[in-house]
Amino acid sequence: MSHRRAIAPLIRARQELRKRLDRLRIPAAPQGLRAGNPQVPHLSAAHGGIPEMARQALLSEAEAVRDGTWQVFGDTAIAFRESGDWRAHPLSGQRTPLLHWTALRYLDGEAGGDVKQIWELNRHRGLLRLAQAWHLEGDPRWLVPLAAHLDGWMAQNPPGAGINWASSLEVAFRALVWTWIRAITDGSDIWTPARDAAFAAQLWHHGRHIACYDSVHHSPNTHLTGEALGLIQLALAWPGWPEASGWARLGEAIMLEELEYQMLADGVHFELAPGYHRYTTEFYLLWMVLLKQTGRPVPAALPTALAQMLDTLAALRRPDGLLPALGDEDGSTALPLSLAHPRDPAPILWAGAALFGRGDWLWGLDSAARDLSWWILDDQDWERLLVLQPVRPSWTSRTFAEAGYYLAREPDENGWWCLVTAGAHGGEHSGHAHTDLGHVELALGTRPIVTDPGSLVYTGNDTRRGWDRSPEAHATLSVAGAPLAEPSGAFGWRRTAPTPKAVFTPRADGATTRLRYEWRATDGVRLSHERQVALFDGSGVVVADWLGGAAGREVTLSWPLLLLPSEILLDAMGASLAGGAVRLRWASSSGNTLSPSVSAVTFAATYQTPVPAAMLRLSSRVGQDWVAVTWFTTGERALKSAISGQEIAITTPDGRSLRLCRGVD
Repeated sequence: MSHRRAIAPLIRARQELRKRLDRLRIPAAPQGLRAGNPQVPHLSAAHGGIPEMARQALLSEAEAVRDGTWQVFGDTAIAFRESGDWRAHPLSGQRTPLLHWTALRYLDGEAGGDVKQIWELNRHRGLLRLAQAWHLEGDPRWLVPLAAHLDGWMAQNPPGAGINWASSLEVAFRALVWTWIRAITDGSDIWTPARDAAFAAQLWHHGRHIACYDSVHHSPNTHLTGEALGLIQLALAWPGWPEASGWARLGEAIMLEELEYQMLADGVHFELAPGYHRYTTEFYLLWMVLLKQTGRPVPAALPTALAQMLDTLAALRRPDGLLPALGDEDGSTALPLSLAHPRDPAPILWAGAALFGRGDWLWGLDSAARDLSWWILDDQDWERLLVLQPVRPSWTSRTFAEAGYYLAREPDENGWWCLVTAGAHGGEHSGHAHTDLGHVELALGTRPIVTDPGSLVYTGNDTRRGWDRSPEAHATLSVAGAPLAEPSGAFGWRRTAPTPKAVFTPRADGATTRLRYEWRATDGVRLSHERQVALFDGSGVVVADWLGGAAGREVTLSWPLLLLPSEILLDAMGASLAGGAVRLRWASSSGNTLSPSVSAVTFAATYQTPVPAAMLRLSSRVGQDWVAVTWFTTGERALKSAISGQEIAITTPDGRSLRLCRGVD
């Protein structure tokens, strides 16, 4: 099983042969399968009540599902409420054909909208909520719709047929949720012999499908590890099933091998998208919990790698608790037992802190986010979590050099927090990458100011998908006629952005990130850009830009602001932001006037969930030398600057003199 990536072409050839055979006849499930008494998960009745806020929110969501109100990302699945058709698009109502899954062209409009909206509904978060509500209350009113929907889904989605079998990752996520539904409701009246047998047969087909059609040759990223986790969950829940031992071996081999390929040495997932780092951390956390519950040996590499993933996750949290939306983020979780926001890593960090005894991962976390821990942890780990005290992290700067993430924050919790992205253009095939080279994230206290707009769509809106991935959507610099990267389709690139040279320098009063890169315009002219981002404790954040080779071109500095346009007041000196809480100033070298403009835009609070925001652009036509400085400060007094071709001299409100000098050694 080792090094399956090396034989990916052979695996693909074998999969293509299986597809041809499956189109003729899909093998029947083994006779006599039963899903009762799953070996995992273990649900403890000993460790007290779920956090009350989480309990009430869970019951409220379950009540909405019972009444037919299903949420799909930020929308209500009105069409599904009317039709009950699991293969139709839940918003548009367009039906998809009942063909073998290999015959569907779901990325070419056949899905009637964004196919992820169909798949999100079919991950069955709503059905899991009904099962959770029954477990908490014991009221049979939750079981009637649960049983009806399971029957309907199995009737509409025979193995291998239809849109809900077209992605092995979706099959795996549904297998995870179904396993939990079966465990949570084990012993209830809904599990008649006929329904249990049908349910077990469907789950067996889920396992077979994942094992036959894993994503090693086309999406060897979180698709592959998510599928592996699904196999492990099924195999450990029903170890006596035919094929279960093989599923376990395959799943665990993939999980171990992908630790080597997908995790960078600094603990960041190789796709350089915090949302997918969260996914990966969740997968490995759940795997470790399953191993503990079944008494299986824990591979030596797992605890160390998982602890590093969790530590990275804790470090990347913005002061408001959410992960920055760098790169893609798809708005989902693998096992949606928690009700937390998809970009909130708190549920994973609570559970991880219990396993590793790390109080510093708990700093600033909402206690309601312990809901995931309540479901998945055993009594001993839950009790450890209850007495574990949050500890304020001591660091004021963090470096993730291989990923190119550089973090700095003021010691005062109400001060500035800053993240700079200065790494390569994504990981495997860069499918989830954005052109965000040099992007800056800023927050003042717990209020985000400059943020990545995120990922609103993957398919169904090429214009929006293109904007989300463009430099113009990020807090960086763009030059007319000189694109840094060239996309090809929703997840591909004809040309990727250059990898910069970066230097991070912590100081006693803050930190400075310096990066430099070169690239060619479409007419072949070579350009260079150097950016320095400096956080000065008690004074603010300065961004200095030097651009070379761009004479005569239009250049734009973009500042995506998580503010309403009405909260941005332009004046002769710059701008006032957020009711005057922040002063934004800018200046450029002689003859290169920066012209400001503000426009209303939408960011993605999470996938398919728009939120109003604003884009401030500073535009200029480049002379022979182009140097610009932008700074964010608080209060009436602001930083002052003196610009020359090689140096920007800064004077802080308290009289300190600082210099940013061109050149990255």
